[in-house]
Amino acid sequence: MKTITLQKPIKINGKSVDQINFDFDKLTGQDMCAAETEYQTMGGIAAASLALSNRYCMSIAAKAANLTVDDILRLSAKDCTRIVLDVQNFLLDLDGQEDLKAPSAEPSNKQLSG
Repeated sequence: MKTITLQKPIKINGKSVDQINFDFDKLTGQDMCAAETEYQTMGGIAAASLALSNRYCMSIAAKAANLTVDDILRLSAKDCTRIVLDVQNFLLDLDGQEDLKAPSAEPSNKQLSG
């Protein structure tokens, strides 16, 4: 479960919301297919990778948070961008791949051989 604190709260169902909980682990393949259909309904075109499409990621985010895509679309640009990046990290498994992270600035104990 991931919780995002919004920089700009919004009203959802008449209540002010300043945090959104995302449960990406509950998503299924069926959720992904439904998100793709929503993406196409919103005017999305075929993409090399749906995971890089903002619209597709917003649909996935809505499903992970039990919200509507319209709720996600009403978020501030900054909040929406942060959420889209979190969805992309989840879909592309960037959080779990050590080799894709920036190298540490700390010196290594390994000796260079010449």
